[in-house]
Amino acid sequence: MVKRLLLLPALLTCCLFAAEYVVIVSPDAIPAEKTAGRELRKFLARLSGKEAVIASPGKEPQSAYRFHVGQTAEIKKALNIEDFKSFKADEIRLLRKGNNFYFTGDRPRGTLYAVHTFLEDLCGMRFYAPDETCYPEKFTIPGKVDLAYAPCFSIRETSFAPLRLDDEFSARRKVNGHWQKTGEAWAVTKPSGSFVTHSIFCLTRKNTAKVIRNIIPRSTGCAVRSAISCVSRTKICAGS
Repeated sequence: MVKRLLLLPALLTCCLFAAEYVVIVSPDAIPAEKTAGRELRKFLARLSGKEAVIASPGKEPQSAYRFHVGQTAEIKKALNIEDFKSFKADEIRLLRKGNNFYFTGDRPRGTLYAVHTFLEDLCGMRFYAPDETCYPEKFTIPGKVDLAYAPCFSIRETSFAPLRLDDEFSARRKVNGHWQKTGEAWAVTKPSGSFVTHSIFCLTRKNTAKVIRNIIPRSTGCAVRSAISCVSRTKICAGS
């Protein structure tokens, strides 16, 4: 009798919730947003050891926590967004309301970056290499989630081989430059423009920052150096 009573909470939980976590992704989501949903489902299950499933809006099963991913009317209302097109390049937005989590951002990469930011900054994961992902010893669902962020630089790239040749790792490290392979599923696309940004370095010394860019014209292939000096790192991030 005592054993049956002890099993009662677990049985009630199974009856109330078909899954601990439900990731809600619209069928109309772009490929990178669907990838974001799969990434979130996979890593939530790995972090917690509990079941996580993906469902369409309106068709999701009962769950303890719901994760809304992409650009949907529900996310737009919950985050009080007037127009998704108002996002800056690669901007992300994360918010928790009760047991509902919302992930969105600028297309095509913002939502994917929002998910990876959540996993790293709030869940304690680390993506060190294509074959080296680290997980925290103990996982608890983040309590307060409210973050809006737009990258300082619209183009982020490196000649480091793993980041050039691996779509998944490039996306997880938020690298998006001309050196990277392309793929819609991971939103690794070539930036537009008549010039290719070859490399970007940010050097800081006290309150002074220097950004050195090597710019290669597509037509001639000749390297042209231009140096941009800013009074402070804050002004660089603000686009001054």
